[in-house]
Amino acid sequence: MYSAVANTRKWQKGETSRESGNTRDRQGKRREKRGKTCYMQEEKGQGTARQKASTPPLSHLYTPNTHTDSQQRGPIPGGTPVSSRYPQQPPPGSQPVGQPPMRRQMAPPPGSLMQNSPMPQPGSRMQPSKKKRRYADKLIAPKVRELVPESQAYMDLLAFEQKLDATITRKKLDIQESLKRPQKIKRRLRIYISHTFLPGREPEREGEEGAVPMWELRVEGRLLDEINSANAASGGSGTNPTPQPPPARPPSKRKFSSFFKSLVIELDKEIYGPDNHLVEWHRTPTTNETDGFQVKRPGDRPVKCTILLLLDYQPMKFKLHPRLAKVLGIAAETRPKIIEALWQYIKTHKLQDPNDRDTIVNDVFLEQCFGTKKMRFMEIPQRLHQLLTQPDPLVLHHIIQHNEGGAEKNTECYDIDVEVEDPLKQHMAAFVHSQQSAQEIATLDQKIYDIVEQINEWKIRRDFYARFADSPHDFIEKWLMSQSADLKTMTESNGDTETDRKVEAYFKPDIEEGVFRYLYQKVQQKRAELEQSLGKMAPKAPITPVSMEATQYFLDLFKQDATTSTGLAAIKTLHHVLENSHASTVVELEKDLEKAVQALLNTDCSSTTIRSASDLFKRFISLAPSNVLEQPIDKVLEFYESRGRTFIASVGESRSRIAKYSRPFFKSGMNVLTHSHSLVVLEALSKAHSEGVKLHVWVAESQPDGSGKLMFSKLQQAGLTATLVLDSAVGYLMERIDMVAVGAEGVVETGGIINKIGTLNVCTCAKALNKPVYVMAESFKFVKEYPLSQRDIPLEFLYRSSTLSTEKDLSQIHPLVDYTAPHLINLLFTDIGILTPAAIGEELVKLYI
Repeated sequence: MYSAVANTRKWQKGETSRESGNTRDRQGKRREKRGKTCYMQEEKGQGTARQKASTPPLSHLYTPNTHTDSQQRGPIPGGTPVSSRYPQQPPPGSQPVGQPPMRRQMAPPPGSLMQNSPMPQPGSRMQPSKKKRRYADKLIAPKVRELVPESQAYMDLLAFEQKLDATITRKKLDIQESLKRPQKIKRRLRIYISHTFLPGREPEREGEEGAVPMWELRVEGRLLDEINSANAASGGSGTNPTPQPPPARPPSKRKFSSFFKSLVIELDKEIYGPDNHLVEWHRTPTTNETDGFQVKRPGDRPVKCTILLLLDYQPMKFKLHPRLAKVLGIAAETRPKIIEALWQYIKTHKLQDPNDRDTIVNDVFLEQCFGTKKMRFMEIPQRLHQLLTQPDPLVLHHIIQHNEGGAEKNTECYDIDVEVEDPLKQHMAAFVHSQQSAQEIATLDQKIYDIVEQINEWKIRRDFYARFADSPHDFIEKWLMSQSADLKTMTESNGDTETDRKVEAYFKPDIEEGVFRYLYQKVQQKRAELEQSLGKMAPKAPITPVSMEATQYFLDLFKQDATTSTGLAAIKTLHHVLENSHASTVVELEKDLEKAVQALLNTDCSSTTIRSASDLFKRFISLAPSNVLEQPIDKVLEFYESRGRTFIASVGESRSRIAKYSRPFFKSGMNVLTHSHSLVVLEALSKAHSEGVKLHVWVAESQPDGSGKLMFSKLQQAGLTATLVLDSAVGYLMERIDMVAVGAEGVVETGGIINKIGTLNVCTCAKALNKPVYVMAESFKFVKEYPLSQRDIPLEFLYRSSTLSTEKDLSQIHPLVDYTAPHLINLLFTDIGILTPAAIGEELVKLYI
């Protein structure tokens, strides 16, 4: 709708159908107030005048429109007119050039709107979810006020409402501030002290017990307001001269004991002795309030008693030293009030040092109180503390004496002043927190917002018809121009739409050259990607006697011992090649070893482990002094074989050392999750089980080869409690898991691992739920690779070499391994110790230097 106002104003100026780009840029910077985007185009000496259309009555503007249209929608949240978000229809008898964008659109004529659904009534449930409205949304546009003078009454009421809201808000804030301060009022408490004698009785016959004469003392009290209220309720003469507002709820009667901190009744020591002449009551945090105190003692003699009552001041009051009390004119008050009174005295008598305002020069009276001529302002609380004491208790004397004539009640009354909470405080709090009218006010405000929004929408429609009535031809022409510009903006077209839609525009020489350049770049890009992929593929190793013998020996090792790891088998195979080599030079020996490695890579075992173990073995045996390499080849072979046997012996103990390092991390009752088949993890779990650690192992089945099933079977054979689960159930199961333990086919320089596909999913889920992830791998699995993502893993690690020999598209082959980043791993257990992922790079340097 706002865009429609902008466009119609532009058309009213009478601009031409075509304008230069500079003029459009200059006009595009102009914006109408309140976010109404407009392109105000002016031409010198031009301007159109039109007569104002007939003004519709105000009641008509308040009436919701019941016409429907397939393009009409309900108002959007926040009061934006309906037509500002949806495609608009042209005036009757015209066709739109294109679909307009969301910001610049034309208001449809009123007769074509809302043909399928009625406009939502103000405050109805058809309204969408509402956002917070502003005060400006209640205002009626100045143009509407010119057309409907009666609307000024609404604006006056709106201004009065704003003043009234400000007054109420300010009053509530004042009340809130006053509620934070203690508000006490003085009331008169009447204390009743009464006693009753119960005469004794002699036994009438022998063997019967008589009654001992006793007296009973009662100390009670009530506020005089409560007494007057009770008298008024019972028809007595007691009245309350001051009218009080009706309370929000019936006030609860305050107990007599709540006014006091302690009560002591002192009886005649000569009659009741030094151990039984005191009756004491002191307030505790768990004290139950009572309406009075009662004391019973045997006896029929007159008894003098002294009643000591210590008032419970809230906040605490203190008694001032007599000299200070005479100076300030107060006997007992709270500490802040005393300091305030002292400060007023200092200011009144101008006792501040004129040169040092922080110093107080005491006059004669303050000098007598504080014992010093000068004192710092900050010393006042400390010096004042020495002059404050606990208030004196109230002392009441009463004589308990027996009157002739039987049991009667003798009562004495005493009135004292006490401080109680101001009853108006409850009414003030109820007023501040009252929400009774808030919902009604919010509903009325929503109706006002909706009605004002409808008024503004009808104003836009009226302007539409007025401009159309002035000049239908010019109006439609400019409307088509606007729609064309909107279509270009929506399609993000920067060229000339009329020229671009013709086929001749695409046969120009510059366009043909651009097409050829684009296609050439795409071809070069695809060629580079293909060459890079082919360069990473490991070529199939030629079949030689060395490779055939190495492959057969490698496979026989697994037949002889199924627990042999792939890396250890590769190392033993290369050592076997050394022992049976007929090489005449060191170069020939290195070629034989490389042929053997390529042959092993063509098997169905882990190529990552074979490559890393082979590289480390060749590096270890080649660390020979220079004088050894200068000797005959048989001496060199003998030295290599000796180094190889040492390396094999060291590697053979790797799994046992890893199991030893990981043993303290396994605790009885733990749930351990593992993935795929790892001999290192199997031995670590078996060792912990053999030492009495009760574990429950959950094994992911590890598709597509199902190697987890083999791991599950071996765990059961070892006597462990194990459960085989689906790979897709890892996330569901992870909440019950205490530790994730996985092996690795390769440990890269980043500290991450290359392992069976699915390991990344397990570790990611564990990290999300803060479960520890431990990797168990031999040091010969450390690989000199530095992948940062899955795409950086070499192809020979992703696929078996037998798979690479097929003619299938590599991008369609399911990989067998994935890369797990180091931030997902907590620790790595290796035969050279327990390492963090960050330490792997340093250990790799040590191994290969």
